[in-house]
Amino acid sequence: MPVDSISLIETLLWEPGAGYWLLERHLVRLECSARYFGIPLAVSEVGHLLDTTASGFDGNRMRVRLLLDQKGEASVTATALPPVDAGRVFRFVIAEERVDSGNVYLQHKTTHRDFLDAPRMRAVERLGVDEVIFTNERGEVTEGSYLTLFVERDGALLTPALASGLLPGTLRAELLAEGRAREAVLYPHDLDQADTIWLGNSVRGLIRAERQMPGQTGR
Repeated sequence: MPVDSISLIETLLWEPGAGYWLLERHLVRLECSARYFGIPLAVSEVGHLLDTTASGFDGNRMRVRLLLDQKGEASVTATALPPVDAGRVFRFVIAEERVDSGNVYLQHKTTHRDFLDAPRMRAVERLGVDEVIFTNERGEVTEGSYLTLFVERDGALLTPALASGLLPGTLRAELLAEGRAREAVLYPHDLDQADTIWLGNSVRGLIRAERQMPGQTGR
């Protein structure tokens, strides 16, 4: 995808009585990406668009997708979220495809993401899993196609370091700031030694996850 055709993406959770969760973190990340790609951005106008969109919500929890195109024009779509299933366990495999830790499209959330989505869709179809987890050229674990990885060990949450090549997720940033998580260079064997594995983002929160090994049958 040519650089001049990409749009920036922010996906937010809106809840009745609470509004947009982690809104400031989303806007700061959007601003950083807009600056990197040279995209004009009026943060106040984006905020107004989000507020106007929310004024039409009917009380359901909403997934709100914000797009900012190369001209700086923002658009929003929103869909109602299903009830939270606290018992849901996501199954994942390690992706066959490796990512390059220096790929700037890992560091920014854009519409140039087929290299992340296609491996997941193939794994969903072939193996019945929910997500894939990528490794980089050094064999370090990075992230999922749309979810951040957290490894719980001895009561602490470890999440891959940004230097491994991954998106600075807003949920990730919040948990790091709260001291509930810390960065670490992780490898696939760390997943096998985890007390619990979690996948998450700012819309879904933390979801317990299990690694599916080759040959296992999916759901």
